[in-house]
Amino acid sequence: MYRFLTRRSNSLQWRRDRVSSATRIAALLALTGPEAPYARQLQHAIGLAFEDAVRPCDLVVADDHADAARAAEAARQLASDPSVIAVVGPMNSWTCESAGVAFAATALPHITPSASNAALAEQGWPTFFRACPADDVQARVLAAVADRFVGAGRVGAVDDGSSFAAPLCAGFLAAAAVRGLAPLRRASVAHARAGALERAADAIARDAPDAVLIAGLEEPCQQAARALRARGVGAVFLGTDGIKPSRALRVDGFPAPWLTNSATDARYQAPAFHARMLQLVREHHSIYTVEAWEAAGLLLDILRRGARTRKEVHAALANRARGDGPLAFDQRGERLDPRIGLYVDEESGPRFVGDSADLLGSL
Repeated sequence: MYRFLTRRSNSLQWRRDRVSSATRIAALLALTGPEAPYARQLQHAIGLAFEDAVRPCDLVVADDHADAARAAEAARQLASDPSVIAVVGPMNSWTCESAGVAFAATALPHITPSASNAALAEQGWPTFFRACPADDVQARVLAAVADRFVGAGRVGAVDDGSSFAAPLCAGFLAAAAVRGLAPLRRASVAHARAGALERAADAIARDAPDAVLIAGLEEPCQQAARALRARGVGAVFLGTDGIKPSRALRVDGFPAPWLTNSATDARYQAPAFHARMLQLVREHHSIYTVEAWEAAGLLLDILRRGARTRKEVHAALANRARGDGPLAFDQRGERLDPRIGLYVDEESGPRFVGDSADLLGSL
């Protein structure tokens, strides 16, 4: 049985048991803060991979609170421990951006299950690997949805100013233009800007788009959706994270939002894993849990095959190619053959429409 070694969320003091291990795998997750409900499910998924492991190994779990500064400090702590030879995480694009510097400087390989900012793969970090599709892929899928399913001619976008949402919206408008749609504007509703939400909603309403992408964390997205509807915007809303339970973009009396989801929907694509997760959590939302489980399982398999150093783990990850298993990467650390799910958020709840590769073909 593996052992959990955890870190207190309000300090950087590590708690260890009395049994040491020559090698450890770490998980860097947002176990407190706005992403905590999903982080806890990722932690359970990683735990299942450890339960299945042939070779026992300690798991170090660190919390970054979905905060870039905390993630950087936690990454430095993990990187300074020579027994930690690989990491699953971080979860968010902005925490991955800050932690990736420390990991690269110490040759500590990490697989993020969910940080989707496309620029992360352009930093020149040989230690970076990604288990989910990057946002440039998702932007093309969203533009195709606006074009082929919504039938939009004019599109706009609203983001919360984060390093995930802002580039995603910019990429969506660029991809929409390539498809011949009219990209109108991208507005930011970052909390730091007083009156930003009202100005953004007013501007989008004046544009009268047929479809609007609203991207970011749940609370600002919900606020933006309500503000737009209050101004009579009848456009179809597009969004991400289609299997989250919050239904942030759904407003009764208006068209059902179209949602993408770059996490594997375990209900359809990993039912055995889904059943195991339901034994641990009352509701399994499958928000990147499959990706976290696959990442941890891959790292444990690499250890089982004899890797004992960060360099050996990195070489095993870098040399994986298509056909080697569910996770394989290109030279930049991007997952090969990423797929994105499509949903319509109807009154009864999100309805799964299908897989982007099956519905849209090559993008």
